[in-house]
Formats: sequence, C-alpha cells, structure tokens
Amino acid sequence: MTTQSNAVAYLGPEGSFCHQAARMLHTHADEFIPMKDVKSVVAAVERGDVRHGLVPIENSVEGEVTSTVHEIVFNTSQVVVREEVVIPVSFYAFTNSPNAQPTTAVSHPFALAQCQRFIARSSLLTKTADSTSAACQQLATNPDASMVALGSALAGEIYGLHVFEENVEDNKLAHTKFYLLSQDLPVERQNADYRTWIALVPPDNHTGVLADILQCFSSRGLAVFSISSRPLRAELGAYCFILTTEGWLGDSAVTDALQELYGIGSTLRVLGSFPAWSGAGVVPSIVDLDNVSPGLNAGFSQSMPTIPWEKV
Repeated sequence: MTTQSNAVAYLGPEGSFCHQAARMLHTHADEFIPMKDVKSVVAAVERGDVRHGLVPIENSVEGEVTSTVHEIVFNTSQVVVREEVVIPVSFYAFTNSPNAQPTTAVSHPFALAQCQRFIARSSLLTKTADSTSAACQQLATNPDASMVALGSALAGEIYGLHVFEENVEDNKLAHTKFYLLSQDLPVERQNADYRTWIALVPPDNHTGVLADILQCFSSRGLAVFSISSRPLRAELGAYCFILTTEGWLGDSAVTDALQELYGIGSTLRVLGSFPAWSGAGVVPSIVDLDNVSPGLNAGFSQSMPTIPWEKV
C-alpha cells in the first residue's frame, strides 16, 4: 500500500458504524479505506501506509474495547490519538430474503451483546464476525436463510439485504466512541475542551500508588475521566495504568502533572491529546478548560521518551 496523504483507514467493510463515524470527522479526508480488523488499521498507521486510522475505543453499554487498547499500547511506538467521534448505535436485523427463517444471529461480539433480548426472544444461536458490516457482507455474498445479520441501516442498504426487524438493540441510548489515530498531534490548541490519553507504569507497587498517581492530576485541578489497568505481559503481577485526563498536552497543568510522575520514576507514554467530542452521547466536562493557559512545551517530547513496554 502506498502512503495516502489524506486517507483514513477504518474498520470495515463499507457500512460499518466506524464508516459512519469516519464521515463525521473534523479532519479532512480525500479517501476512506476499509480494513478487515482493528489490528490492520493500527498497523497501517504505525507503518505510515495511511496518515490516519479510525478505530472503536469504547461503547456506553459494553465499555472499553480492550482489543483496540492493546493494539495501540503494546504494538505501536508511533501511533497517537488526535481526534474522537461519538455516534449513536442502533442495530437492524437483516436476512437475505423476506422468507428467511433464521436460527443464528451473526455480528461483532459487541453487537451480539447489545441485542440479547432480540436474540433470546427469537431463540437464536450466535456467531461472531470481525465487524457488523462484515456480517452483512458475508450474508449478502453467501446467502443463508438460517442467518440473520445485525448491523447498521447503512450496511443493509449497501449490501441489499432484507430488513427482518428494526432497532433490535437492548439500550436505545447506546453510543460508541471512536479514536482517530495518526503519527503526529496538532501543534496548536483549538478553542475546545481537551482530553489527554496516557499509559504509565509506576516505579513500584507500594500501598496507595494509585492515589499518588491521581493526586498528581487532582492537585492541579485536572479531572481523570477514566482509568484502567493492563498486564504488562512481561511477568505475572506487573501492570500499567491507562488513563484519560482533562486538558491538552501543551497546557501547563498537564505538563506539570506528567513531569511530576516522570520525576518520581514512572514510565510514561502519551497516547494522544485531542478535542473532546462535544455532540450527543458524552458527559459534559466539569471544568472550563478555556481558562487554562495554552502553549505547547516544545521540550516536552524529549523529556517524556517512548519506552517499549516489553523492556520495562
């Protein structure tokens, strides 16, 4: 694949929820390139085959997409997040003909988990696919009267499927968040609330280590919106924390918090710094970040080196 100056790779095929989210990006794109799985999207950005890649990161019902987090944290050194998009998620059940009598539902595992009532009511078995649109594409190319595919309205339209039932999701308010990946971050701060995504390994596992980490942010008036832990894979019992904090990487409060963590011996990697999604489906920020002084610290990247996790 040749490098695409303004191409966005996304979890395909066409008609996926990721495809819908890609069309809502603020970043200008000349081309959208569907890929078979998240691993392929992340790897394409890491190699520089595409400038941008869009991947699902969190669902309001099922939570964090751990496979995406693992790909970014453990299998890249160049990839960062520079934008997020949140879209509502509504599932349609599709068959290949009006007379089909389905016995099995096929879709992405998250979709199957979000349509349990429909699956139980219809007494369906389940089968997984790489994405919701992949399930629809498979049904269209390999007609099977025993299968029902769960996907977006757009996917059913693209692949010419019959609507078996609309809005089969359990939670009518479900939303999914997507991250836009790149190898670089914008150097100027927009007039928006920001989030900075970080992975860190504390210097040791002393009692209260998590409280100490959070204190570095709370003492500077920075909210931490999410935090999780992941095994480092090098040895049993060794973990890194992955957290999302308020603010832009160039804000003095964020810079100072990370420098404090770095100064006490933490291993750090900044995974992204981006404007928070301001549309529907997210909880508004509790702090007005416009009052925080902007200005990117030019020496910050040199003082916060990327360290491969397998060497920790």
